[in-house]
Amino acid sequence: MHRAAVTLSLVAVLFVGGSVGVTSVRAQGPTEGRTLQVRAERPHFISSAAWFPGGLLLLDLTQERLQWLDGDGRLTPLRELGEMVQRMRPLGTSGDLLVQMANQEWWTLRVAPSGEWALRSRWACPSCSIHSWAALHGEKILGVGEVRLETAAEPIDSTASEALTAPIGSGAQDPEPADDEAEPAWLAGLFWVSSDGPPELAYPLDGSELPLYLMGLEWVASLGNTGYAIVPEPVETRTASGYRYLQIVELPSHHRGHRVVARLPSPMPEVAFFQDRRQMRETLAAVSRQQVPLALLGWEGFLYVVQKNDLGLGIWRIDPATGGMEFLDFASSSDFVTVVPGDEEWAFLHKGPMLSPGQQEVRWVTFYPASGFRR
Repeated sequence: MHRAAVTLSLVAVLFVGGSVGVTSVRAQGPTEGRTLQVRAERPHFISSAAWFPGGLLLLDLTQERLQWLDGDGRLTPLRELGEMVQRMRPLGTSGDLLVQMANQEWWTLRVAPSGEWALRSRWACPSCSIHSWAALHGEKILGVGEVRLETAAEPIDSTASEALTAPIGSGAQDPEPADDEAEPAWLAGLFWVSSDGPPELAYPLDGSELPLYLMGLEWVASLGNTGYAIVPEPVETRTASGYRYLQIVELPSHHRGHRVVARLPSPMPEVAFFQDRRQMRETLAAVSRQQVPLALLGWEGFLYVVQKNDLGLGIWRIDPATGGMEFLDFASSSDFVTVVPGDEEWAFLHKGPMLSPGQQEVRWVTFYPASGFRR
């Protein structure tokens, strides 16, 4: 175990009338952290990570089990889950986790400090194909993906007409229709999915934008009962050079509609549809070279956008009430970084290149005091 220094600069960014003004300011932030080299005996692919009473919990898709990262950097496998779990998220402030199975089922997961775990409170959305999501209080999530049209609670209107699509990626799929049957229509977008009713459309997406959410980019988060998501700006905002920028929208769970919280100063990544593993590898390599947001996080009343930049890695801290943005700059040579906020520490999981689905390993983990990220 050793200490790792981090370069910090903080920039306040104000958006006025669509223009960007930058003013440098000083602020205290995390200046050093402790680093663990990860020692894994077998190949692994960590899709999600979360804190639990015993430390840092990692979801390993290669072995289909939870792994505990101990103080020496070793990955200790816990008892097998028995089902193909895709990802996990903290469930409010209860200490429980919500896990998503490959068959579009969600379970409440409780893990004891000893590593023993139990699955409880199952619910499902068989008509959904959800690729990325955030858990809110209670059994409700804000997810991005597709829902079979006839099962969506939200009626289709003119603003959602371009979101009709054929299903892509993994998830709920219908069998091939007979010649005299029409292929079922799917609606692309952000949806409220709960245990007590059909999915509700929260924000429509164009079907061509869905590959953005299949790249392992976590662009959905929550604060309390409010959901947030990174989405492309409307097509009509395209710049003269052809770029579309990204924005963060607020999606309250208790009523319809959305509010634009902030515009991110980064163009929408160039992501093409892929039909096979070779094309996916090429797309993943192209995304890793772009300065893209890797994740949107909600923590203690603020939103945090983890983004690649010229120096390696940066984090935008955003006040959702005002849209005010501050930038923390970290030096990092990693291809991808997963950030896990915690009450006492933030964990940065530094990963190598994603060569193909299931082929990406965590090389080291850096821990920074949580106090450095508070206002």
